[in-house]
Amino acid sequence: MGIRKIIVPLSLCLVLAACGIIPFTGGDEKVVKRIPDKVPGWLNDGFSETGGYFHVVGRAVKVDSAAKCIYEAKLNANLEIVKDLRAKARSEFADAARGVDVSADEKAPYLDSLAESTGDDLEIKGILPDGTYQERVMVGEPPKPGYYFNCEILISLPHQNYERARGVALSSFKDNAKGKTAEAIAKAADAKFGGGQGS
Repeated sequence: MGIRKIIVPLSLCLVLAACGIIPFTGGDEKVVKRIPDKVPGWLNDGFSETGGYFHVVGRAVKVDSAAKCIYEAKLNANLEIVKDLRAKARSEFADAARGVDVSADEKAPYLDSLAESTGDDLEIKGILPDGTYQERVMVGEPPKPGYYFNCEILISLPHQNYERARGVALSSFKDNAKGKTAEAIAKAADAKFGGGQGS
């Protein structure tokens, strides 16, 4: 989760800060508003899977508007779910290829390729928002404090979307597999995942 770095002229910073748009730094900070009032239990959850869905939390911090904060949190959640699903796919493909009689170092580039391809075909439009949490933070003291927003969003992705993406990745890998190692990995994964079509 990267924090954006923006360089603007000092005069513009002073004008925006005076309007309460951009926070001054170095002053006392205080959360002055939470939506909802009670911090949700999912806030510190990582990647999880329940009820046929994958769940992940996206975050954005120190953003100058609530709407932009939610937007950035959604983008970060999408990136997180692709990253986590690629890690899951790599682990599954590695497990399927456990019986392939080559070294781990030799398998690695093929497993990486499969995992990366899984993310490429993920149906991002299937992602569903399950909850949001916002904080408005005041920096400095009245009469001219600055403000920024912290936001978190919980999103869910149907498991079948991941299965489909994994299947497409395996099918493509099988079609392009060259060399004994690649062909052996494709065959092992194909056997485990039912032809790479997903469930």
